[in-house]
Amino acid sequence: MPDRHFTLEEAQELVGRLEETFRAVAPLREKAKELYEGIRDLQRRMRSNGGPTASKELASRQQALKEASEQIEAEVQPIRDLGAVIKDIEKGLVDFPHVKEGRVVFLCWLVGEPEVRFWHELSTGFAGRQPL
Repeated sequence: MPDRHFTLEEAQELVGRLEETFRAVAPLREKAKELYEGIRDLQRRMRSNGGPTASKELASRQQALKEASEQIEAEVQPIRDLGAVIKDIEKGLVDFPHVKEGRVVFLCWLVGEPEVRFWHELSTGFAGRQPL
């Protein structure tokens, strides 16, 4: 059970901040994705004809990926600290624990939506979104 419950108004107030956060995260995500794919390719090449040069390059790319991941976490952690639940960083999907008719549900927001307009049961996820 979540520690904090948001009112609809509290969730709405965060939409602008969420948009800014996901805008900041987008290039970092793209960089991390490229690094990850590059690491996979390099590891494949190393299995067939590796060497010390490839090992250095692999270590460098792994460090860069670690740094990009840490930057992403630093961007989204303040949102988590508020009690919001980031369900999908790539899609920009955020849930807010909310009490509706005496039970806990999630208010649901997706990047690009101008306001929080949907909710879903804790067990149904995005597929169970319903209009408010």
